[in-house]
Amino acid sequence: MSAAKHEQDPRRLWQGLKPQPENIPSDIKEVEQWVLWVAVYDKVKDRTDKVPKQANGRNASVTDPATWTDYQTALAALQEQDERGPYAGLGFVLTDHDDFGALDFDHVRDATTGSIDPQVSAAVAMVGSYAEVSPSGTGIRVLFRGPLPDGPLSSPILQAWNAARFVTVTGHRLPDTPLAVCPVGAEVLRKIATTFAPKQRPTEAAPAVQVPDKTRRELRSALASMRSDDRDLWVRMGHALKSSGDVGRALWFEWSQTSEKYEPNDAARVWDSFKPTATDYRAVFAEAQRNGWANPKAGTGRGRSVAPPEEAPGGASSETQTEPSGEGEEPCRIGCYIRRGHVLHLVKTIHDRESKMSREIEIALGNFSAVVEEERQYDDGVEVDHRSFIRVTRPNGDGHIETKVEIPTAQFSNLGWVTTKLGHRHVVNAGTATKDHLRAAIQVFSHGVKPRRIFAHTGWRRIHGEWAYLHAGGAITADGLIEDMEVELPDQLAHYALPPPPGPARKVEAVRASLRQMDLIDDGVGAVQLARIYAPPLAGWYRLDVGFFIYGRTGTGKTELAAQAMAHYGAGFHARSLPGSWVSTEGALLMKAFKAKDALFEVDDFNPQGTASDHLAMSRIADKLFRGMANGAGRDRLSPDIRLRTSHVPRGVVSSSGEDLPAGRSLRARMWIVELSPKAMRLDILSECQQCAREGIFAEAMAAFLQWAAANADKLQEALPVRYEELRTAAPESLREHARIPANFAALMLGIETFLNFAYEIGAVASHEQWDLLQRCRAALTLQGAAQMEIQEESEDAVRFIGILRSAFGSGRVYVADGDEREVTRAPPTRAAQLGWIGRRHNHPEENGTIRKEIRWEPRGERIGYAVNGDLWLDPEATYTAVSKIAREQGTGALRSQIRIAKALVERGYVIKPTGSHITFKHGRSHISPSRVWKVPISNFLQSGPEEGEQAQEDASPP
Repeated sequence: MSAAKHEQDPRRLWQGLKPQPENIPSDIKEVEQWVLWVAVYDKVKDRTDKVPKQANGRNASVTDPATWTDYQTALAALQEQDERGPYAGLGFVLTDHDDFGALDFDHVRDATTGSIDPQVSAAVAMVGSYAEVSPSGTGIRVLFRGPLPDGPLSSPILQAWNAARFVTVTGHRLPDTPLAVCPVGAEVLRKIATTFAPKQRPTEAAPAVQVPDKTRRELRSALASMRSDDRDLWVRMGHALKSSGDVGRALWFEWSQTSEKYEPNDAARVWDSFKPTATDYRAVFAEAQRNGWANPKAGTGRGRSVAPPEEAPGGASSETQTEPSGEGEEPCRIGCYIRRGHVLHLVKTIHDRESKMSREIEIALGNFSAVVEEERQYDDGVEVDHRSFIRVTRPNGDGHIETKVEIPTAQFSNLGWVTTKLGHRHVVNAGTATKDHLRAAIQVFSHGVKPRRIFAHTGWRRIHGEWAYLHAGGAITADGLIEDMEVELPDQLAHYALPPPPGPARKVEAVRASLRQMDLIDDGVGAVQLARIYAPPLAGWYRLDVGFFIYGRTGTGKTELAAQAMAHYGAGFHARSLPGSWVSTEGALLMKAFKAKDALFEVDDFNPQGTASDHLAMSRIADKLFRGMANGAGRDRLSPDIRLRTSHVPRGVVSSSGEDLPAGRSLRARMWIVELSPKAMRLDILSECQQCAREGIFAEAMAAFLQWAAANADKLQEALPVRYEELRTAAPESLREHARIPANFAALMLGIETFLNFAYEIGAVASHEQWDLLQRCRAALTLQGAAQMEIQEESEDAVRFIGILRSAFGSGRVYVADGDEREVTRAPPTRAAQLGWIGRRHNHPEENGTIRKEIRWEPRGERIGYAVNGDLWLDPEATYTAVSKIAREQGTGALRSQIRIAKALVERGYVIKPTGSHITFKHGRSHISPSRVWKVPISNFLQSGPEEGEQAQEDASPP
C-alpha cells in the first residue's frame, strides 16, 4: 500500500460497493446473527482488516450471540449514517448451531470490467446457490447450506467457513445465481476443493506422521485451550503439526480461524513456509499442558473399577464410565476433578480392605459445568467493581444448553448466583462439602481467565501517560478516536457517544455550525448556551462549580434549547431523550450525574405538581444535585463490613430547565439562572440547528474540541486556574454585591474564551470575529449577573421573612394592636389595613334624618405584637412561628433557625438592635408581653398605600 493510502481513512476504501438490501436472500435475513463491520488498517501487516461491530458502536464477537442483532436493526444502523459514519457494511455470523456455510474466492474478479475467472464461474454454477461480489470488488462469495467435507478446503484462492466466523454481505448478486441460500452436497464441495488445491505442495522431508482419529480429537481439544492470536505460539504449533501432513494442516487452519486476526492468504503463505522437522504433534500436547490443559489419557488409573451405568446409584454420587459413549463433550480431568458430559465431578479413591485394592469413583457435584471466561473490571474512576463472566453448560437430551451470566466476583464463592441467575433447573447436589468442591472445580477448569478492563464513566482519564476523553463509543485522544477502549454506560447515558474527530475542513464547518447557537436566541441566552456546552469538559481543570437553570412558561423552547446543548455530546440526544428527568429518584439522578464525568448533565422539566410538600421534595433533590456538584461532596455511606464508601457526587456540570425555580437561597446561589421569554427563539435557525444535531455535526465540533484539549491538556491545567482568578478579579463592579456572582461570571467566561481560542486556532473564526464574540458574551453575562443578584435578593433570609410577614398581615393571618391602649384591643392609629385589620362601614340614622357613616376596625388572625410610636414591637416567638407555618404551606423551603433569622433582620436593617449583646429590645411596659421584642420601624417595613378609610369594606349588618 502506498504512503498516500496510509493517510486515508481505511473505511473510504469500501465506499464503492454499498449494500443492495433487495438482493440479500430472505433465508439469512430471518436469522438474528447480523453484525456490522469496519475496516481497520494494520500498519504492521500493511493490510486492511474487517472488525465486527454492534449497532451501538461497540465491538462484536463471533462467539457471543449477545453482540449480534437482527437484520433490520443492523441495516438501520448502517443507513442512518452518512459518509462519516463508522460502519463499512453488513456482516453475517456463521455458527455451529446452523448449517450455513460460505466459500470465498479471492482476487478472481476484475473490479473495473467485472470479468470473472472462468474456472471460478464454473465452480459457482456447480454449487448452484446465492453468490455475490465481496466488498473489495475483486472477490466472490458463495453462501450455501450443508456441512464442510473432511479434509483440507483451503488454498491461496479458496477458503471455506461454517462456524466461528462472520462474512460480509453486500447484496451485489452475481447474475444467473439463485436469490436463496441452497443446500450443497459434500461431494460438490470436495470436487471444488480439488480443483483449486495448490498445484505444488512443499516437499516433505519424511512421510506424513499418521494421526489416529482419537488423537485428532485430543489435538483439537488441546489447541482449543490455547490462543491462536498469539503469533509466536501460532507459528510454533504450525511447525509441530507440519509433519502430520493434511491432517495437521486442517487442524492448524481450523484453530487459526478462532482468531479475529485470521487472514486466509497470510495463513496459507505461512503454512507453506514451514519445513518438516523432528518435532511432531506431541509438542502440541506439551504446550497445551503448560497452559493448564489436562490430557484425557491422564484420567485412567491402575486398578480402576467401573460400575455399569444401571447399577450406579442416582443422586449425589455415581460411578460413571471414563470414556464418552457416542458424540458429546470429551472428558477432561484436572487433579481430582473431571468434566464429563457437561457435568463436573469429584474423583475419589476408595480402598477395599478385603481385596486390598483401590478404585476410583466419580461424584457429580451438580447437573452442569461452568467456566469463568472473563474477569471484568468496571472502573468508574473511584472504585473498581470486579465481576465474573461465566459460561454454564447443562446436558439436555442429546445436546446441551449453554447460558452466560455475569455476577459480582465477591458473590462467586457462595454459589447463590446459581439459582438467582440460572433458575431451578441448575442444581447443586447435596453434601456438606459439595459447594466447596464445585466452586473449586469451576476455578480449576477456568484456567487462563482473561482480565477485561471496562470504564464505567465519561470524561478525562490519563491512560498510559496520555489524556483520553472517554465516551460510549471509545476514547478521544490527541491522535483521534480510539474505538477499542471499552466504555460501558447505563442505557440512559449510552447516547454520550462521539464520532471520530473530523478533518481540518470539516472541523471548521462543524465549529461554525455550533456557533449558530449565538444566533438562535438573544446574546444573553446564547452566551450561556456556549458556556454550558464547552465549559463542562474543562470542569476538572479550574473552579467550575456553578450549574445552569433555564426557566419560563411552557412553549418557550426550554427543552429544545437543552437538546441542542446535549446534541454536542452525542447525536442520539434530542428533546425526548435527555439524560435526566426530575421524575427520577434522587439516587438514580445522583448516580447518573456521577457517571457523566466532565460532561453536561441535563435534567429536564422542573415542574412540581401537587401539594406544597411535592414542591419541597423536588427542591430537596435539586439541592443535593446542584450542591453536590458545586461542593464536590455527597452523602457518605457505610459498606456491610462498616467501612466508609466513596460518595457518588456529580462530576460533570448539572443543567436543568423548568417552569418553576427550586427553593432555597444557597441552592440558587449555585446556579446561573436564565429566564426564557416567549417567542425569543428564532424558528428558522432552530430548524438548521436541529438538522445539524441529527446529522452529528454538533458532536463532531465537540470531538474536535476534545482532541484539541487532549493535545493541550497539560498547558490548560496550568493556565486555566490562573486565568480564572484574573477574570474573577476583573469582574464588573456591578456584580460584586453577592460573593458568588463574580466567581460564576468568571467560570462561564473562561469556558467561552477557551472555546473561542480553539475556534481561532483552527481557523473557524478570524481574530476580529473572536473579539466581537467575546465582547458580546461579556456584555450579555454582565447584564445577566445583575438579574442573578435580584434573584438572590428574593431568596435572602431577611427579605423572604419580611415578604411572608407582609403577606400574612395582608391576608389576615396575623395582626398587631395599638400598644398605647392598656385596657382594650384597638387598631393602630395609622396603617391599620396593612397591619392585619379590616375596616367595615356602618350607617347610623340621625334624629334630623341624616345618615352618619362610621368605620369600625376588626382584627384578623392572631396577635403577634404591638404598634408603638411608629414602630412595631413584635413577639419573636409568635412572629417566627406564624411565618414558618406559612412558609411550609407555600412549599418554598423551611426557614432557618430563629436566631439566624433575627441576625439577618438586623443586618438588613429591618430590626433595630439596641446597644449591647441582645438583638431584642427591652421595652419596660408591663401591659405588653413578652418583655423583649423585635423593634421594627414601620417606615422600613410598610410601603406607602391608601389611607385607612379607603380600605374599609361596606357591611349591611352591625359588627
